[in-house]
Amino acid sequence: MNQVRYLFLAIFILLAGWSLYWIGEQVFLTEQRSAALTSVKTAAASTATPGTAAKATAPAAAPGKGIFQQNCAACHALDKDMTGPALRGLTSRGPWADRKKLYAW
Repeated sequence: MNQVRYLFLAIFILLAGWSLYWIGEQVFLTEQRSAALTSVKTAAASTATPGTAAKATAPAAAPGKGIFQQNCAACHALDKDMTGPALRGLTSRGPWADRKKLYAW
């Protein structure tokens, strides 16, 4: 009978330890998410106007241009419909009129 008690005690201790570890992980992940969100909000708030931000980050757009040329340019152009639709005015039509949906995509 004592062996059964010790077995249940060991199982209880293992489950309690595991649940505490899991809760700690969740708290840690939540703190990381909130810290990341705060840094994104701070960066967004520090940008005065969209035009200024675009000029300031022009060198940062160079890798994106390469990715576009490699993955998108075969089907999309700025002003003419190809296999994919033209990209000029994309944010003013269809589901992409809401920029949040475009960024989420």
